[in-house]
Amino acid sequence: MKIDGRRYTRYPMDTKVRAVAGAKTFDAQLKDVSASGAAIAVAPQEMALFENNQFVDLHMEGVGQRRGNIVRSLPGGYALEFDEDEREKERIADELEEFHRNLRQDEY
Repeated sequence: MKIDGRRYTRYPMDTKVRAVAGAKTFDAQLKDVSASGAAIAVAPQEMALFENNQFVDLHMEGVGQRRGNIVRSLPGGYALEFDEDEREKERIADELEEFHRNLRQDEY
Protein backbone atom coordinates (compact mmCIF):
# COMPACT_ATOMS: atom_id res chain seq x y z
CA MET A 1 0.00 0.00 0.00
CA LYS A 2 1.67 3.23 -1.15
CA ILE A 3 1.17 6.15 1.20
CA ASP A 4 2.50 9.67 1.46
CA GLY A 5 3.79 9.67 -2.13
CA ARG A 6 6.54 7.22 -1.24
CA ARG A 7 8.54 5.73 -4.07
CA TYR A 8 8.24 2.18 -2.78
CA THR A 9 5.18 0.45 -1.43
CA ARG A 10 5.24 0.14 2.35
CA TYR A 11 3.76 -3.10 3.67
CA PRO A 12 2.37 -3.36 7.20
CA MET A 13 3.97 -6.21 9.13
CA ASP A 14 3.81 -7.54 12.65
CA THR A 15 6.72 -9.90 13.08
CA LYS A 16 9.73 -10.19 15.35
CA VAL A 17 13.14 -9.09 14.13
CA ARG A 18 16.62 -9.33 15.55
CA ALA A 19 18.62 -6.12 15.29
CA VAL A 20 22.35 -5.69 15.75
CA ALA A 21 23.87 -2.24 16.24
CA GLY A 22 27.57 -2.39 16.99
CA ALA A 23 27.98 -4.62 20.05
CA LYS A 24 24.28 -4.31 20.95
CA THR A 25 21.78 -7.01 19.94
CA PHE A 26 18.09 -6.62 20.64
CA ASP A 27 14.72 -8.02 19.65
CA ALA A 28 12.21 -5.69 18.06
CA GLN A 29 8.89 -5.80 16.25
CA LEU A 30 8.78 -5.03 12.53
CA LYS A 31 5.85 -2.66 11.99
CA ASP A 32 6.22 -2.02 8.28
CA VAL A 33 8.75 -2.51 5.51
CA SER A 34 9.46 -1.27 2.00
CA ALA A 35 12.35 -1.66 -0.41
CA SER A 36 13.94 1.46 1.05
CA GLY A 37 13.41 1.01 4.78
CA ALA A 38 11.44 -0.22 7.76
CA ALA A 39 9.78 0.89 10.97
CA ILE A 40 10.54 -1.11 14.08
CA ALA A 41 9.12 -0.97 17.59
CA VAL A 42 11.49 -1.53 20.51
CA ALA A 43 11.05 -1.97 24.24
CA PRO A 44 10.97 1.34 26.17
CA GLN A 45 14.25 0.58 27.96
CA GLU A 46 16.00 0.24 24.58
CA MET A 47 14.85 3.60 23.16
CA ALA A 48 17.79 5.43 24.78
CA LEU A 49 20.39 2.97 23.44
CA PHE A 50 20.25 4.15 19.83
CA GLU A 51 20.56 7.39 17.94
CA ASN A 52 20.05 8.79 14.46
CA ASN A 53 22.54 7.70 11.78
CA GLN A 54 23.53 4.61 13.74
CA PHE A 55 23.98 1.54 11.53
CA VAL A 56 21.78 -1.46 12.25
CA ASP A 57 21.64 -4.97 10.78
CA LEU A 58 18.08 -6.32 10.75
CA HIS A 59 17.30 -10.02 10.51
CA MET A 60 13.65 -10.23 9.39
CA GLU A 61 11.74 -13.47 8.95
CA GLY A 62 10.28 -13.66 5.45
CA VAL A 63 12.18 -10.57 4.34
CA GLY A 64 15.82 -11.46 4.96
CA GLN A 65 18.74 -9.52 6.32
CA ARG A 66 19.16 -5.84 5.55
CA ARG A 67 21.68 -3.25 6.68
CA GLY A 68 20.60 0.32 7.19
CA ASN A 69 20.76 3.29 9.46
CA ILE A 70 18.36 4.90 11.88
CA VAL A 71 16.97 8.04 10.26
CA ARG A 72 14.58 9.13 13.01
CA SER A 73 12.88 8.00 16.18
CA LEU A 74 9.19 7.18 16.18
CA PRO A 75 6.85 6.80 19.14
CA GLY A 76 8.05 3.50 20.58
CA GLY A 77 10.66 2.79 17.93
CA TYR A 78 12.73 3.86 14.96
CA ALA A 79 12.58 4.39 11.22
CA LEU A 80 15.45 2.83 9.29
CA GLU A 81 16.67 3.46 5.76
CA PHE A 82 18.26 0.47 4.06
CA ASP A 83 21.77 0.79 2.66
CA GLU A 84 21.07 -0.52 -0.86
CA ASP A 85 21.61 0.83 -4.36
CA GLU A 86 18.62 1.49 -6.63
CA ARG A 87 18.96 -1.79 -8.52
CA GLU A 88 18.87 -3.75 -5.27
CA LYS A 89 15.92 -1.70 -3.99
CA GLU A 90 13.97 -2.57 -7.15
CA ARG A 91 14.76 -6.26 -6.61
CA ILE A 92 13.66 -6.02 -2.98
CA ALA A 93 10.46 -4.23 -4.03
CA ASP A 94 9.62 -7.14 -6.35
CA GLU A 95 10.33 -9.68 -3.59
CA LEU A 96 8.19 -7.80 -1.07
CA GLU A 97 5.32 -7.56 -3.52
CA GLU A 98 5.50 -11.32 -4.14
CA PHE A 99 5.78 -12.06 -0.41
CA HIS A 100 2.80 -9.84 0.38
CA ARG A 101 0.73 -11.33 -2.45
CA ASN A 102 1.44 -14.85 -1.12
CA LEU A 103 0.44 -13.78 2.40
CA ARG A 104 -2.89 -12.44 1.15
CA GLN A 105 -3.57 -15.63 -0.81
CA ASP A 106 -2.91 -17.71 2.30
CA GLU A 107 -5.61 -15.73 4.15
CA TYR A 108 -8.35 -16.96 1.80
